[in-house]
Amino acid sequence: MMRYNGICVSRSSVRKGITAFAVVGVMSLTSLVHPAFSQQFIQLGNTPPEATGITVRDITDNGGMVVGGVRYPNDTQHPFVWTSGTGLAIRNYDSGNRAILTCVVGSKPIAYGAYYTHNPPNALVYDLTGGIGQPWPTWNGWYNDVAKDVINSSYRRVGSMYYNGAYRPIIDGAGTSNFVIPVDERNSGAYAISSDGKYVAGRYRPRDLDDHLYVFAYRYDDTPANRKLTKDLPRPDGKNTASPTGISDDGSIITGWTAENSVSSPRSAIIWVRYDEPDLLYNFVLLPDFGVTSGASAISADGSVIVGTATDSALSSYAVAWVLQGDSSYQIVDLNQYFADIIPAGWRLNAAQAISRDGRYIAGVGTDQDGRLQGWIIDTKCTISADVTGDGIVDDADLLEVLFNFGLSCDQ
Repeated sequence: MMRYNGICVSRSSVRKGITAFAVVGVMSLTSLVHPAFSQQFIQLGNTPPEATGITVRDITDNGGMVVGGVRYPNDTQHPFVWTSGTGLAIRNYDSGNRAILTCVVGSKPIAYGAYYTHNPPNALVYDLTGGIGQPWPTWNGWYNDVAKDVINSSYRRVGSMYYNGAYRPIIDGAGTSNFVIPVDERNSGAYAISSDGKYVAGRYRPRDLDDHLYVFAYRYDDTPANRKLTKDLPRPDGKNTASPTGISDDGSIITGWTAENSVSSPRSAIIWVRYDEPDLLYNFVLLPDFGVTSGASAISADGSVIVGTATDSALSSYAVAWVLQGDSSYQIVDLNQYFADIIPAGWRLNAAQAISRDGRYIAGVGTDQDGRLQGWIIDTKCTISADVTGDGIVDDADLLEVLFNFGLSCDQ
């Protein structure tokens, strides 16, 4: 869910020229944080002592709900929901299962995910008011896999379903029930959908290449003649595998990773930038990293901020953001350095895995002062105390509110 969502400019000539370069140290990046605001670090509760890890998958638009999974020994995983009101809630199932929540709907308490007790697995629907347990409805003869992403307005979902010996990418929801994206390859799935429900990014395994994964882009339209599938989006030479993780609101940018093969080779963060909408053609851009491995996980609504992880030569992983500078360049920022003043002593942010659509909230995982993996949120635009009206701006309205109430006390 997900989430990544559109670049700031719409000129195709600029999109074709997007580049990326690394920078050193802490910079002033107004796309990442507004100087008129303070910032806030929030820990997503405490994972149980027996837990071996935590994965964050999505965050709501208002930052009030985060979903993902908590890992345990023996390859088990339980889905979690964190809310600003109730804290961290881990949903336990029978022993030996694996389940995770992958995406949420806007600011609503609705999430989707997967429950791996069954083979093939079943997708989950989670309603904060009703709890987990509602299956994503199956189609006749199909089995559910994973709900990977969902858009806010119509609950349109993408993912994959198992049918006749293979996984197939699907779009399910308002106006698209039972729609299968015609990739026609072995074991494919849809991973991200644009906010208007028009553009989808996914991946597939070619029929005769077990260690390869290719990315596809798809344009859905109610009129079949306007639909378009582009398979095998371009990759750097020597990179035989790639996977998408998010897509922009207008479908112009797809985030992900690429590698030599899908098993053990180091990954590199990559984006695909659309330069021809009618033919649905994309160029690729490798995002800068710290020299070893990296991956882009999510993108903000306007495409100005991409979040993910990068590993340095000492094999330490860091949560990073790639921030759009001007019209055509992304710069990498180590969030540990940028938000050093608010991160608790002894913590290291290992990976940024989700971002709200407006880019205000970033969520991920890190290592706390006791060496345990925990979830976190950074509010990059926490309201300052002088913003009396709470609209994010200190202006005449705040001054008038103070003047009209000047001299009053708590008992008046």
